[in-house]
Amino acid sequence: AFPRTLRIGSHQLALEYRFEPNHPADGVTLVLPLALLNAVPALQLGWLVPGLLAEKIAELIRSLPKAVRRNFVPAPDFARAFMEACRDDATQAESAYGTGVLPALSAHLARITGVDVPVADWDEASLPPHLRFNVRLLDERGALLAESRDLEALRRVHGARAREQFARETATAIARAGIVKWDFGDLPREIATDTGLAAFPALVDD
Repeated sequence: AFPRTLRIGSHQLALEYRFEPNHPADGVTLVLPLALLNAVPALQLGWLVPGLLAEKIAELIRSLPKAVRRNFVPAPDFARAFMEACRDDATQAESAYGTGVLPALSAHLARITGVDVPVADWDEASLPPHLRFNVRLLDERGALLAESRDLEALRRVHGARAREQFARETATAIARAGIVKWDFGDLPREIATDTGLAAFPALVDD
């Protein structure tokens, strides 16, 4: 229920837990190297971890307008039913990389109650902080660069630097210098990396 790592591509990234209300790191923290900032699937973080997901789903249900919320009372029971449906559905196990938790929740509630809750009606931003991933971003030397529960905000500020670091780390596997003749075959248009991101090799005349 509380895994110690989160798999991103071929990388197992550390997860840290702190159960201390009002502490900035309350809940679960993903320790993320800068080069992998753009590789993290936002949908995957939406699924949180199993040990906190049921509480998150219950809180999402409680945040609905009363006229809609009354169809899903008591909220913890519907949250547990959603968790059980996820475990029973083999395709749901891979949903972190495909369907987001909010579309999956809407589809589940519509299936069992007939009540449609548009995905836009869910408000993850209103959740208590501990029910959203805290992301601790580390720079090239492993020092703290930033920390936030807003992945997109981290990407807006640090995404360009992350791309540069990703390119540098990827280049170490394929880079050559001092080339005076074309002795390496066709230059591939792109290279699949172990992060799930593509790299685009190029020639630089120096």
